[in-house]
Amino acid sequence: MEDEIARSTTHADLEKSFLRESSALRAVLQKLIDGSKQVEAKYLHLQNSSSEIQHLQKEISRCLQFSAGDEDIDLIPLDEFYACAPENVSRPEVTKNNKHEQRLARLTWEIAQRKA
Repeated sequence: MEDEIARSTTHADLEKSFLRESSALRAVLQKLIDGSKQVEAKYLHLQNSSSEIQHLQKEISRCLQFSAGDEDIDLIPLDEFYACAPENVSRPEVTKNNKHEQRLARLTWEIAQRKA
């Protein structure tokens, strides 16, 4: 009978131990699952960012290769442009420091000269 009581006590202790350990295991597994979800979310974000970067690089490349077709037009020399063009077209205060605005002003003057 004492043997039965001892076995019973040992069995109860083993059950408690098993429940405690399985509960701890569930907690560890849940942390693992949560961590895995975070890694997956960050990996997905990384993939999306990489795709966006590739798309933007293609767009930049396309824009850099763009040709408006005005590169081949022979324009009058700069000093002649500033000497001949009216100030409302040449706008030296803007165009001398901005190559793009300068090009636009020279093209505007060139088309006006050709139409005249």
